[in-house]
Amino acid sequence: AERLDMLTDKYVWLCSDACANSQIFTDPETGKVDEKLRNKFTGMIGIRYQTGHGQMYEQFLDEWEKEDPFVYTGAGKRETSFYAPYAHDALYSHLRATRAVTSAGVALTNEALIKAQANSSAMGLTGFIKMGKTGRERLGIFDIVNLRYDSLKADFTDFVIVGKWNQTARYNGEGIYRDNIDRRFEFDYKLQFRDGTYDFPDLDVRNSFKYWSCNDGEEKTDETGKSVRLEKPDGQGANNIDKDYRCDEFIDCYNMSDEWGCPVSFPVLFIVYG
Repeated sequence: AERLDMLTDKYVWLCSDACANSQIFTDPETGKVDEKLRNKFTGMIGIRYQTGHGQMYEQFLDEWEKEDPFVYTGAGKRETSFYAPYAHDALYSHLRATRAVTSAGVALTNEALIKAQANSSAMGLTGFIKMGKTGRERLGIFDIVNLRYDSLKADFTDFVIVGKWNQTARYNGEGIYRDNIDRRFEFDYKLQFRDGTYDFPDLDVRNSFKYWSCNDGEEKTDETGKSVRLEKPDGQGANNIDKDYRCDEFIDCYNMSDEWGCPVSFPVLFIVYG
């Protein structure tokens, strides 16, 4: 990307959870941040699966902290691995579906379990758990993260959580879950881009091109690649035309400027022969 000059203000890099983390610019052995590499990624926007959070997760940590680490590996401290809360919620989701099937007196089959999962929802260690219509996958809640300049002022080098994308229902505080139909993004902070501002950059990047201006009688360049609209020389008074029309032995401009000064000057021939 750097060799192709793509690490500039004209580009915004979007990244999945595989690279939206500090490991991409941190030495795995020393834990030291490569400042030069970190600066190259500044402005990147990514998504991450949310870690354990919420009241149930805090209650779980209260108990987990009391457990004997010699009995339960990793216990005795107020933290878990990233995947532990998801494993917990997956198991309990399956148990809830199993209970729903057996309580209904239905045979315990894969189809019955999947149907039960599709109709169930609950709070877990990873937030609100709701399955998709097929009952086979969980609707997602992702953190939106941003690698910023302003976080460096506080010596924070990692990605900053700026919002979330919530595909599940949302809790309204009254014990009722309502579907979040639009599956919208929810931002708590503005995104910061590579140039250090919070203004959305113009990503409509195009190559510059040369054109002939009939009015000015000269070749010009549109550096943006989109400021000038090329016109067809169809006799309707076209002004800005493709540079290839210049000296093509056809009069394309209303004032014949595209053929003046060419090896074969057709305007001169017109004047001489009438």
